[in-house]
Amino acid sequence: MRPNQENALSGSTHVFIRFGFRLAILIVFAAVAQIGFVQALPRFLVLAGLFCGLWAALRCEPMFGPVLTHWDEAAGLIVLGKLTAFIA
Repeated sequence: MRPNQENALSGSTHVFIRFGFRLAILIVFAAVAQIGFVQALPRFLVLAGLFCGLWAALRCEPMFGPVLTHWDEAAGLIVLGKLTAFIA
């Protein structure tokens, strides 16, 4: 592998770990929410996605780069939020 590919792999791996950690925290917060888990989780996921998008815009990250960024994380969180709202 070329050095650029190794950096791309480690950067994307970091985003996957961050995404999983963020998802776990949101699930815990939704579990203790007063409005109930079913209503809180989709709202938290969409809100976290919006904040990730804002963070990506503030950091001027490219939307379609060679590695995963906060833009990809925001898209994933919003899609998961909409999916959980649709299923619940």
